Amino acid sequence: MAREKKPVHRVQMTEGKRNIIHQLLDEYDISRPPKISRMP
Repeated sequence: MAREKKPVHRVQMTEGKRNIIHQLLDEYDISRPPKISRMP
């Protein structure tokens, strides 16, 4: 008996949220990891 998959909740990325993330990355000098490619 297979379980039904629930839809994934995706957060809408607004300009304000994007600015907050960039401020945190700059403040804490966090290097952005390269894009992760999914394994086939």
